[in-house]
This record gives sequence, C-alpha cells and structure tokens, in this order.
Amino acid sequence: MLNLKLSIAITVFLCAVLSIWLPSLQNTITVLTALFGLLEVYSQRDRIKAFVTPPPPPPPIDPTCGDRPIDLADQRLHVSLTFGAYFTSLLEKEQLFTDIPGQLVCARAAQSHIHDPLQYAMWTLIDAEGARILLLAAEGGMGKSTLASKLIRCLYAREDIDMILGDSAKRHVINPTTGSVDTIQPGYDSASSFLERVSAQLGLVYQPHLSEAQQITNIRDRLIGRRAIIVVDNLESVQHSDKLIAILASLVGRHIRAIITTRVSSGFQESQSHLLSIRIKPLTDITQARNFVQWHIQRFQSDHPRLALLAQHVPSDDHMAWLLRHSGGIPLLIQVLVSEVARTSWMNVMNRNELFGQQLLDTLYLDHWKELGTIARTGNLARTILEYILREMHYGGRITYQQLQQVASEHQLHDLLDAALALLHERFLIINNDLVHGNFSMYPSLADFVQQQLLTE
Repeated sequence: MLNLKLSIAITVFLCAVLSIWLPSLQNTITVLTALFGLLEVYSQRDRIKAFVTPPPPPPPIDPTCGDRPIDLADQRLHVSLTFGAYFTSLLEKEQLFTDIPGQLVCARAAQSHIHDPLQYAMWTLIDAEGARILLLAAEGGMGKSTLASKLIRCLYAREDIDMILGDSAKRHVINPTTGSVDTIQPGYDSASSFLERVSAQLGLVYQPHLSEAQQITNIRDRLIGRRAIIVVDNLESVQHSDKLIAILASLVGRHIRAIITTRVSSGFQESQSHLLSIRIKPLTDITQARNFVQWHIQRFQSDHPRLALLAQHVPSDDHMAWLLRHSGGIPLLIQVLVSEVARTSWMNVMNRNELFGQQLLDTLYLDHWKELGTIARTGNLARTILEYILREMHYGGRITYQQLQQVASEHQLHDLLDAALALLHERFLIINNDLVHGNFSMYPSLADFVQQQLLTE
C-alpha cells in the first residue's frame, strides 16, 4: 500500500512538472495517459509476473508408485490373453525393480527441471507434454522388463490406463514337452504382423488387402475413448524396427502411450519429441553394488532364508569389487551370485576367477542343474517343477502352489515339494509372489537355459 501511495505521489508530481514544460493540452493528455498506464502496470505487477514466469515443477511422483502388483482378474484392466506370459506375470509380482542412483541414463531428463530419470519416465507417460513413446534399452539381465512393468503398474494405480496391448517379438520357443521348436502364435517379427496382432487384440478383423494407413486408422478408431499402453518387447527381433516405431508414433496420443524394450541402445532418433530413450547401465561402483545387494537380501530372504544370515555380515569392498568385475555389473547375475554366496560361501564363489559375465551365469546354472540330478528324489522333483513352470509360462497360465502340489503328487513326491522349491529359490531365483496360493515364474535367462537342457538331454 505504501509503495502504491508513493507511486501516485510521484505520478502527480511528474504530471505537474510536465504540464509546465509541455503547456500544450494534447501533450499533457498524452503524458498523463502514459503515466497512468505505467501506474496500472505497476499495480498489476504480481499478476503479470505470474503470467510470464513458468509454473513451478510438478510435485514428484511417489517413488513407490508401481511397486504393488496388479490383480489381472480385475476387469477394469484389459490385458490381451495373447500377451507375453513372462511380462504378464511381472505385473502380478511385488516390487522386482529398485532404482539405483546413476543406473538410469536419460539426456533429456538431465536437461529438465526433474533431473531424475525414473521420475522423468513416469512424468513423460502421464503428462500431456511428455513423450508418447518410452524406449528402455539395455542388455539382457539389466531389468528392462521389470522397469517397464513398474511403470505400467504405476499408470494403472493412478488410473491413467485401462488397457494393455502388445506382445513379444520372440516367435520361437522350445516346447518342453516334445523338445521341438514351436512357433508362438501370436507374435510378430515385422511391422505388418504387429498391426495384425494389435488388430486381433482389439477385436478387429485383420484385412491384409488394406493399406497400412487404413489399418492404422481402424486401430486408432477402436482406441477412441480408451486409455491404453502398448508394450513392444524385444524390439531388436523385429525386421525394420524403424518402421514399427513409425507405426507406433501414428498410434500414440494423449491417452495412448507405448513402452519399448530393446537390447539395441543406438540408432534411434532421440531428437524426435515423441520418443524418449532411457538407457539402463550396468552397476559400476561399490556403493551401487552394495545398495543393490542389500535390496536383494531384503526382497528375497523370505524365499531364501540364508540370505538373512548373509545380511548380518556386511560384504567387504573386496567382495563388492569382485562381484562387479565378474558380473559385469549385470543386476541379475549379481543376484544369482549373492544367492550362491548365501548358500555356500564367498570363498566358494570367488574360486571361479576365470569366469565372467554370461559365461559365469551359464556355468552357475549348469552346475546347479547337475547338482539337482545328484539330490535323489528332491532334486529330480525340482527339475520337474522347472520344466512345468516353463511349459505353463509358454501357455500363459498362472502357476499356483496347488498346481505344483498336483505335479508332485503325480510323481508320488508330495511330501518333498517344499524342499524342492527351496532348492529352486536358492539356486535359480524362482519368483513367487504369493506365499499362500503361489504365483510362480522364472527369469528369461533361466527359461532359455532350461529349454536348452531339454534339447540336449
């Protein structure tokens, strides 16, 4: 108020002075008009400042958003029955991804007011100004699918989506029953087969004689009024993947977004506003590794009780350095190694000094597989359960504890089921979300290994 009175006084004084210097009535009116205009601008300074100043950054999204599982029996969320079994099972699991600072790299996030790549990924899938397509790039075992599932669960928890579409580009699997190589139908390995798959998921009759533009129009028409996420898994398996990205760009919009996972981290036009690329880096320093190991122990000690004993002894820097060097910083391999340490000892694990990366993971899997063959009936049942889980994941079914009880009963080994599952939790990191009813699945790397064993034995 004081500033306003002072401004009025100054204005009156200036008007008086100018009226003497500028006796012309017209000039006096002009000056007065200008001065009162300035006075009005000054009085509205707060509103003008609010108008020209960018709005403050949005509040951060709860970092635990997406940690809780989705009940796919809930009809509010439509998931195609043809959707990839492994990824679908991740949606029903508790938190399988932990955000390790420095692991996610996103150039666009670093240039924004949000900075944190995970927060930026959540924002870009929610906000009207965000990118329409999120691309997660990393090698196998880095957590692409678990991160994608967390983001989808977050979108669902916020009621930003009511439909999940998409599939895996992997078309060939080994049938664990016959040992033959089967073609997964549905699936896709090209842009046209992707359009066919999405059309089927939306209840559209695919008409191959129609042009690609007309097929896209039909899909877009069917998506009107829906809030959907399209998931493209294993993009590197698709022929002419750039064409598929172009198709996605024409399908996405304010309420339709897409998530792509790929092992190829280069060759994408990140300058395109509709595409946001996030790269998942291997763990590179001891602090990252120790934080991840602590999370792994806390998350899985109910399945692998010996992990709790390992938590009582903080691993030394030398142990962490060995883990990083021989795992290549791949989170999945670090988890397998830590579980092996809990089961045996650091000395036993570190005796494998000549093995690194994927070769080390394959060797551990093979050693454990052979070991199961030496543990009489319990080990044989564990192998049978691995084969059963693989087969049911292939068919897309939910795997319950009651089903595994039936499998064990068929082999007259019902009393050994819990012991067999303990072997699998400790040696192969079998995932189980529901300790009462069961909800079992396995990581892709283990599924590939088991398939190979079924072929060679």
